[in-house]
Amino acid sequence: MKKNNWPPLEGDIPGHQEPANSGYLNEVMEKFRSRFAPCSDIALATNLLSTHEVHSALNRHNPGSNVTVEQVYTLLISEGYTWQVDDSRFTFDLKWMLKQV
Repeated sequence: MKKNNWPPLEGDIPGHQEPANSGYLNEVMEKFRSRFAPCSDIALATNLLSTHEVHSALNRHNPGSNVTVEQVYTLLISEGYTWQVDDSRFTFDLKWMLKQV
């Protein structure tokens, strides 16, 4: 699957330094990918989660990690995950489309 280049990946930002928790972020994404694959069709998605729901889950499992919402969003985009408006509700909620592995 082609990776989206927006927002820029850390290596593409001049003067950017890896966050102090980058090792933890890589470990978290490895575990996340082992449970949820990217899904590009909402009809095939087994889970629809907001960025804040993913962020809360990650920090709930490791409260001292200091993972930010922005880091979660950037990681999901860089790993090929996509989102869509959850039209099953009468709100404008953007949800990541995930498929359990």
